[in-house]
Amino acid sequence: MDAKDIFKEENIADSNWFKFEKVGDAIHGTLVSVKDKEGQDGFGPQKVYELLLSNGEYWNVGISVKKSYIIDRMRRAQIGQVVGFKFLKEVPSKKKGYAPAKSIEVYMPKDGNGKYIMDENFLEELNETQEVVGEPAVDADTVMPFES
Repeated sequence: MDAKDIFKEENIADSNWFKFEKVGDAIHGTLVSVKDKEGQDGFGPQKVYELLLSNGEYWNVGISVKKSYIIDRMRRAQIGQVVGFKFLKEVPSKKKGYAPAKSIEVYMPKDGNGKYIMDENFLEELNETQEVVGEPAVDADTVMPFES
């Protein structure tokens, strides 16, 4: 491919930002990162939850910092945990001329023992790619057992 051909409009990469456009829209995957995004281009500040889907794609879910009920629930989520978001309904605005609010729910599935489901494959890969920095805090051979 000629270098000038790459910069055509049809070659622009698709966005990886999930949009809640209609009631019922949903996304779920493994939580791989959480970032703060400053407001820009008419959008206010957001928390950005990056999800790894089962097909290997990465998607960003931006949630306005004004939606504290979502952000508060997501504070419980851990990196590597399976989470989902679903657009449940539109809530009419109390102010004339304003668009309805989108009611989005957070889902954190649990296993049969009541524990949140973690993506063990992702966590294993994450552990393999992180380097151990420095020396261990305690030498395992010199640890004294607890005496009662």
